[in-house]
Amino acid sequence: AAGREVVASGDVCANARYTAIMCAPWSGASKQVRRVTIAEDASRLAAVNLNYWFYGCTALESVEGLSRLRGVSCMNYAFSTCSALASLDLRGLDPGSLSSLSYTFASCSSLERIVADASWALPKGCAGSQTFYGCKALVGGNGTAFDSGKAGYAMAVVDREGSPGYLTAG
Repeated sequence: AAGREVVASGDVCANARYTAIMCAPWSGASKQVRRVTIAEDASRLAAVNLNYWFYGCTALESVEGLSRLRGVSCMNYAFSTCSALASLDLRGLDPGSLSSLSYTFASCSSLERIVADASWALPKGCAGSQTFYGCKALVGGNGTAFDSGKAGYAMAVVDREGSPGYLTAG
């Protein structure tokens, strides 16, 4: 659109395993990325690894189309340090393949709400330390407020009476 600068476009190798910081195609412009839309044809990919995809995108305000990704296995540092991100919609993203959520939302200091399907459930074997480290503004749908002593992957559940979590059913 007129007046907008495209800082990255084209194909992303979605089946590569990102094991180092700043391996995303927009790494040189990570501080400029404000919005990301995942293309509809991304659903043709059988497996996706989101490690470090948005790491360091401090101006990122929205991500659309996460529901188009299939077989997401790892989300280590996926949104880490996305300090402008206030909400995230995970509806339609199947957590059934997740195995690792280490530092997924770490230092997302403005993140207030993560919406997920009411049926969202992590599979057995999923792990991850400090998934929500520093998410001081985060509150689950039933009112569970962020507690720095409870920042691990176990809180990546829909917040319900008797079952605290940081996700909101949507």
